[in-house]
Amino acid sequence: MSRRPAPTLAATARVRPLGVAGLLGLGACGVWLGDSAGTAARDSVLDSDEPSVGSLLSDLDLEISAEVPSVAKVRWTSPTEAVGSVRFGAAGELVSAAAVRVQGDRQEAYLLGLLPDEDYAFEVTVSMGDEVWSSAEQVFHTGAWVAPPPQVEVSLYDPESSAGGFTIVPLQGGDDCWTMVLDEQGRTVWAHPISCLTHRVRLAQDGSGFISHTRSSPQDPLVLEHISFFGEPIASIVVPDAHHDFAIVEHGTYAVLGYTERSFFDGEVEVRLVGDTILEVDTEGHSHVVWDLFDHLEPVLEGFRFRSDWSDGAWDWSHGNYLSYVAEEDAYYVSSRALNALFKVDRTTGAHLWTLADGFGDFGNAGDRPLLDTPHSVEPVDGGVLYFNQQAAGIGCSEAVVAQLDELVGTAERVWSYETSDCLKVDYLGNAWQLSNGNVLAVFSQRGQADEVTPAGDVVHRLSTDIGWWFSYAQRVDSLYVGMGQP
Repeated sequence: MSRRPAPTLAATARVRPLGVAGLLGLGACGVWLGDSAGTAARDSVLDSDEPSVGSLLSDLDLEISAEVPSVAKVRWTSPTEAVGSVRFGAAGELVSAAAVRVQGDRQEAYLLGLLPDEDYAFEVTVSMGDEVWSSAEQVFHTGAWVAPPPQVEVSLYDPESSAGGFTIVPLQGGDDCWTMVLDEQGRTVWAHPISCLTHRVRLAQDGSGFISHTRSSPQDPLVLEHISFFGEPIASIVVPDAHHDFAIVEHGTYAVLGYTERSFFDGEVEVRLVGDTILEVDTEGHSHVVWDLFDHLEPVLEGFRFRSDWSDGAWDWSHGNYLSYVAEEDAYYVSSRALNALFKVDRTTGAHLWTLADGFGDFGNAGDRPLLDTPHSVEPVDGGVLYFNQQAAGIGCSEAVVAQLDELVGTAERVWSYETSDCLKVDYLGNAWQLSNGNVLAVFSQRGQADEVTPAGDVVHRLSTDIGWWFSYAQRVDSLYVGMGQP
């Protein structure tokens, strides 16, 4: 197999620091245009000896995001059947690999997980058959924040026991809120302002950026916002009659917690109730109901805890607050704060597979402590479910819990739980997320703390916000590249 280097970038056309763009001729989006910026073409970073037509690698350029200055994008031209790859990292230590996206004869890759205002390097390799072209190592400098995002600290970290990876979380603080991506040392590698009513942000399955679940005000309809890694809007999907949480089924298909209202009569008195649904939505905003809790559970017309935010005067009967989709099971999991219950739903048929609760449902409690108290998340784990109780019955602290389920016998039992040594309690949001090494990320939302805990109960990583800031739903991924170590 032959391997030939592509011509390097000219020394005078090397990518320069973004902070001096006005002096050195960087374009508005951070592309180095050469020393004659007024007349040079956008892709003129290659020197005059660029490969002839028919070579595997030409028109190589790099762009720094104007919105998210820690993100760079590398682009080049190659034959459509050629396969490109990008390695990047500190100069001389290109240890990270980027996912490559193909758009006709142009290929591109986002360089993610970088810090702002730092030096980095990258190298592009393109192969077709037995022929391989590789650029020389190219050095660049990320940009600096114009308005820096809030700081998050790691106050405890055991790298030998921690799962590592990137934490994706909306950070809230009054009128100033952000989507944040934090590396294992708590440093911000991606941030963008968001609505302060954003509960959840997930990675888009096409590798383009993030999907958030937001609304401008409590009275406005929910919107799924698709934003690129460069911080540029891609699409917005309005979803009426939806609330709290969403999941990604596959690229272009989303599931959202919805609501519906029904009237019941207690004697001659009408009782209006709002219950939860699961809606599936496509990119055009077309939706259909997969599951309606009213069809599977008969309301008890007493003991309601609060009025609905979604329908004036009606009682919030179930108050679903968290939605998880598991592709291997083709099933949804839902937590219900008002009913102190968890539900599993078959996605294809909409069948209600089971209810986990104390005092009703499909499982008897095999332990001596209540299973659920104001649950606010649910994820399946081996042999059972992981969930977050805002309040541990009889203790008062918030807790992450694993319950083992025996669906044949119909029993459930607590087998693991974690509450902080100082008994943190949250009344809003909170969630628990299983990590790739079996640890659990327990998120004490409004207390601004997220602990990574081992099965033995040891805290091996702790994120803490500044005073006045707190977390919405958080998740941890091994990689920001979908399909490259990201579940």
